[in-house]
Amino acid sequence: MENGIPVPGRFQTNDGLYYLPAHTIKNSFPVTVEEWMPGRELEDQEVNKQLLHTLGKLLGKTHKISETYDIHFKYGTYWGMFGGNTSDVPGIYDDVELEANSLKESLQRKEINQALVEEVFLQFYEKRATLQKLWNTLPKGAVQGDFSPNNILLNHNSAFQSLIDFNIAGDEVFINHLAGEAIFLAYELMGDEQDDWFYEFLSAYMKERPLSTLEKEALPLIIQVVRPFRFRRTQKIIQLVKEEQFTEVEKELSIMIGLLHCDVEAFMK
Repeated sequence: MENGIPVPGRFQTNDGLYYLPAHTIKNSFPVTVEEWMPGRELEDQEVNKQLLHTLGKLLGKTHKISETYDIHFKYGTYWGMFGGNTSDVPGIYDDVELEANSLKESLQRKEINQALVEEVFLQFYEKRATLQKLWNTLPKGAVQGDFSPNNILLNHNSAFQSLIDFNIAGDEVFINHLAGEAIFLAYELMGDEQDDWFYEFLSAYMKERPLSTLEKEALPLIIQVVRPFRFRRTQKIIQLVKEEQFTEVEKELSIMIGLLHCDVEAFMK
């Protein structure tokens, strides 16, 4: 338990380090030893609104502590945007941009309504450009980086018990991490219709860490840019193109246009 948050402690060596250097013939790597945490892994189908409320508060607490104490790792996360994509290093790697590029390339088929394709990417590039102008002014700090179900442990009553696995922790824009985790837990796991679950997570977060005026301006843009271009959606469409199910492709593109225009601002006020 650290700062009221149930996470595993990491043990120090006799030299005061939190890791031991190790290596194979080709690679070097750190070895860490952490406190064992009780509980069982959350199953995808067990996600519910009450749990999302708990996890939203938990994320808000972790971000607030990181911001209050100015904690930084000095390297990024896999949630990052605008890193340039010159490598797959966290903070440089930009999954949203890569997914958009892959999708755009796959959609260059005469059987697909190109007006829909153009509308999707016109909105995407415009909103992304607006967001990029704000990006470096948004609060940023150390985050855990991965609220996947296998990192969330439940007790015998199926209630939240602890959070584990900091192996992809890093520095991230707080509301980008917030949006990414909320989109994954509410929409990708539970379905596109779960707006109330998504807002449950957001509202619980904001009770622990209220957003600044600038963050309230930027968060809707992040959601509009990220949600349509997450891996599961783009890869689904790419597969439909390969199967030449062009009517279904166009239905998915229409859904993407709707997501690019989704109204989140009313909730933020």
